[in-house]
Amino acid sequence: MGSSDVWSRVSAHARTFLRQNKSWLTISPWLITGTLLAGIVSMMAASLLWTLMLASSELTDMGLTRIDREDGTWLVLDPTKTRLRTCTLGGRSLTCIKIEEN
Repeated sequence: MGSSDVWSRVSAHARTFLRQNKSWLTISPWLITGTLLAGIVSMMAASLLWTLMLASSELTDMGLTRIDREDGTWLVLDPTKTRLRTCTLGGRSLTCIKIEEN
């Protein structure tokens, strides 16, 4: 069997394979791209949810409750954990929230 026979046989097998698997080869890049995109989006969503949960629990731990309403966002103080005080920062008198730590 000469090299040209081997080449023609390999070439024929390759053409047959490509003809039989044409639809899979066409779908495959879209499948890979879709899978990667879905993975990236799900990681971003998980990160956002994790951040929101941590921020909410930190406010609660400090004795603050955030309420979103049509007329604005309100922070409600827990009287057992927080005190509204006047403090001086940088020579200016400001209203501050003192966190009562147990």
